[in-house]
Amino acid sequence: MFKIIKTQIIYQIVDSIWGKFIMVISFSSIATYTAYLTDGIKLYAPFSYYIAFCIGIIIALKIINFLSHYKYKNSAEIKFHFYGDSRTPDVISNRNIWRWYNLFHIFNKEQQTLLFTTIFISFDKPVLIGTLKVTSPDITLPIYEVKEYNNRFAIIVFNGCLPSGTLVISSSIY
Repeated sequence: MFKIIKTQIIYQIVDSIWGKFIMVISFSSIATYTAYLTDGIKLYAPFSYYIAFCIGIIIALKIINFLSHYKYKNSAEIKFHFYGDSRTPDVISNRNIWRWYNLFHIFNKEQQTLLFTTIFISFDKPVLIGTLKVTSPDITLPIYEVKEYNNRFAIIVFNGCLPSGTLVISSSIY
């Protein structure tokens, strides 16, 4: 298994333009870096150092290429309109949000009904970890807790049902 993966990686490296360029330089340098000592013994040390340096450059270029495709976003935001009851809220606007889900928990315990509202948010592109802000321009929010927040998703739990109004959840590095 390891040999197959190793062979595929080598093929990808050699197949790239930089890989071909460095391979050409490496093979052309065989003649220039093969030196002879005074008694006729071949000296390969400079050539092997050169090959190791070229392989290091190839690996560095591959890592840079991989990381350039996996960029983080600076922020994400979603704006909801809640109705104050058990209806699904409407999304007014969103930025860098892949999916969201609103869940009502109802617990009956010793003649008391407890209600919690949980909002799950998945970001489209990973975000840089910073501050998760939960605000509302027009209502007083019930007590809430951010249960989990990382670069891929956030989970927020509210005590009770959210009143009718606008809820803004934003993630930013500022």
